[in-house]
Amino acid sequence: MKFVKMISQFSMFRMLILAAVMATAYFFMYYDSGETLETQITQLKAEVSQEQVKKKDTEATIKKEDEMQANVASIARDLQVVKAKIPNEFKDTEMTTIINKASVRSGVSVLSLARKKDAQIRSNLPGSESVEEISFDLTINGSFNRLVQFVEILAREEKIIKLRDFTIERNSTNPNDSSVKFKGDVIGFKQAQEALKPPDAQVKK
Repeated sequence: MKFVKMISQFSMFRMLILAAVMATAYFFMYYDSGETLETQITQLKAEVSQEQVKKKDTEATIKKEDEMQANVASIARDLQVVKAKIPNEFKDTEMTTIINKASVRSGVSVLSLARKKDAQIRSNLPGSESVEEISFDLTINGSFNRLVQFVEILAREEKIIKLRDFTIERNSTNPNDSSVKFKGDVIGFKQAQEALKPPDAQVKK
């Protein structure tokens, strides 16, 4: 009240001076031309941009993880299919029967088929610790087209058959002779005996 009473006693000139002082004080202490808001808006925009980048990275990571899980599931299904084609035992007579049938159907001649001395070679492929290779020396003769048919027939076998370390060469120097000779390894697969044993038996060993 005293302040108001004191102001009421001011002359018009003093009132003008006081008003100017108060206006100046307000301008410097409280007045905002919008620069502060613009600064805050700029900062918020930067933060929003950063969050959007993080969101995209997160979405990309989630998508990649989903793809990896899908790939793992697909590999697991393929592995089950492969395991179904690997018998507990693969006898020499079975391989001989498969090769002879394939040769008759394709029209090639089997010159030799013999079990290799280093039989039951453990496969060195990753994840193949429970699989053993049964290897045979194979030599066949016939035209190249019939040789291709022979390979295709083996590829359609229920059991997994693989050809490895082979050579193909002309059977003779006669230009009219189109026959070729195939010589290499034919591989069968079976479950490793260690893998067939119960876990307790493997531990006791």
